[in-house]
Amino acid sequence: MPDSQDAQALVSLGADKAAQAFERSRCMIQGIAVIPKHRREGLGLKIKRYCDLWAAQHDACLVLSIPTNDAARHIQ
Repeated sequence: MPDSQDAQALVSLGADKAAQAFERSRCMIQGIAVIPKHRREGLGLKIKRYCDLWAAQHDACLVLSIPTNDAARHIQ
């Protein structure tokens, strides 16, 4: 829902083409979580890379949510 609202906000600014492109070609990750027992094993990075690949295969850009901790900030 927020991504649709963001697109609508762009439309109201007169950027309808940008909004349409964003609405059709985005892949938004709301959050990646790894249970504490398995942290620092690279699982978050593997999940993020899988999401990158999926987005690329579907002609979408990947939009990540805001990192919630230091480890998440370092995922590339």
